[in-house]
Amino acid sequence: MSTTNAFIYLGFYRTYREPNYNMDPRKAPVELYGADSIYNSLMTSFVRKSQLELIAFTAKELCKNIQPNVITKITEKIGTIYFLDPGNGVATFLVTSADYEAPATDLNDTPAEIIVKYARRKLESKIGVDFPLTLKSKDEVDPKDSRKQDELITAAKNELNAYLTRANQEPNNVRKITLDDRITGIQDQLDDVKKVMHKTIDEALKRGEALDSLIAKSDNLSLQSKAFAAQAKKQNSCCVVM
Repeated sequence: MSTTNAFIYLGFYRTYREPNYNMDPRKAPVELYGADSIYNSLMTSFVRKSQLELIAFTAKELCKNIQPNVITKITEKIGTIYFLDPGNGVATFLVTSADYEAPATDLNDTPAEIIVKYARRKLESKIGVDFPLTLKSKDEVDPKDSRKQDELITAAKNELNAYLTRANQEPNNVRKITLDDRITGIQDQLDDVKKVMHKTIDEALKRGEALDSLIAKSDNLSLQSKAFAAQAKKQNSCCVVM
């Protein structure tokens, strides 16, 4: 990944796994919204677009097998990906750079803390706390509320971008960055969250097929992104996430 930032991407995905996580998703997983710290300029915009396409593709594939209340950590040479679905069918994904080392261990490490913090916030929005986040995909929104949905997504993206900027300024002091003062007064609903570690993406997919093969066969990725992934793999490059 061509960035010096510790936290590269933070986003939310509708998994459609609830209420029965032992069955396949009811629909194909979709990205709700996200923010990234990938360097963007006129010269690098196409590379950034491919990187984000590949992040989203990988996240959607992982959503198909996600289990509730489990923080999954996947470490590769090119970075680390964390994700969690707290049981409401909406997963939080965080991608960190290969150079970043969390300052602590267990569920108190910084990336896991970010994941739990945002997952908790999504649960709070579901029970009526007024946060500018939405848990619904476009096909779940009444057409008359589509404008409000767009406003919520814009607000959510702005918040995520601001959070990533602050987190990357002090990556080892993320605990000091609060999402909202009201969050401290709400009971933690994620006490039962567990953490597991997978060594590779292919292990986490558990679908009998490698990610490289899924990328090559996908109809949802641009030719540019497929070529970018193939070239990065050939060069053992760190400029493509997972």
